[in-house]
Amino acid sequence: MDKDNYLNGFRLTFENAKRLFKAAEYLEERKEFPIANSLLVLSAEEGVKAYILLIKHLFPKVKFDLFYKFFRDHDLKLNTIQNLVLFFFIFQKIDELFYQPMIATNGLTEVEILMTRQLSFQNLIEQLSKEANTNNTDLDKELNWWENAKNLKEKGFYVEFNEGIWASPNILNEEKYIETKRYVSSFFIKIEKLKDLNYEDEEVKRYLKLIETSLIDTLKNKNI
Repeated sequence: MDKDNYLNGFRLTFENAKRLFKAAEYLEERKEFPIANSLLVLSAEEGVKAYILLIKHLFPKVKFDLFYKFFRDHDLKLNTIQNLVLFFFIFQKIDELFYQPMIATNGLTEVEILMTRQLSFQNLIEQLSKEANTNNTDLDKELNWWENAKNLKEKGFYVEFNEGIWASPNILNEEKYIETKRYVSSFFIKIEKLKDLNYEDEEVKRYLKLIETSLIDTLKNKNI
C-alpha cells in the first residue's frame, strides 16, 4: 500500500471514529448512557486505528508487524491508547519544559544558552521524576481508566451474570458516561492536533524525523 492510500484510510477511519462519537452524544441526549458509554470507547478504538494509519503515511519506513491486527484486535487498540496517553504526556512535558525554553534563547550568548539548556533539562527530569513517584495523579487516573475501558465497554452492551447476581448495563449512569466522554475527548484532541499539523513546515519536518528514528528503534526492540 502506498503512503497516499494510508492517508485516505486515515481520513475515512477518523471520520468514522467521529461518527461513533456523535452517535454516543445522540444517545446521551436521550439518557441512554450505558450504550452511549460503550460507543465512546469504540470511537476511541477507531480513533487509534486512524492514528496508526497516519503514522504509516508519515513514516513509510516504519514497519508494524501487527499492523493488520489494529483492524480487529480490541485489546491491542486499547493497550495502544494507554501507551499513547503516556507518550503524549511525556512529549508535552518535553515541549513545555525543554523545547520552548530553548526556542526563547534566540539572541542570548552561548553561555546563557548553555545554562538555559542545563536548567531546562534538569527541570524536565525533576518534573517527570515527580510524576513517576507520586500516586493518584491525573495521569495515573487516566491510565487506570483506559486499563478498565474494555470492561466498561462490555458492561454498557450486555447484561451480565456472575456468582448468582445479575448486572444490568444501567449501572453505567450519567456520571460514568461523563467520565468516559472526558477521557475519550482528550484523546481525540491529541489526534486532531496531529492531523492539523503543517507537515511542510521545516521545524515540524525536523521533529518528525527525530520521532521516526525513535519509532523505528522502539518497534524493533518491542518487535511490534
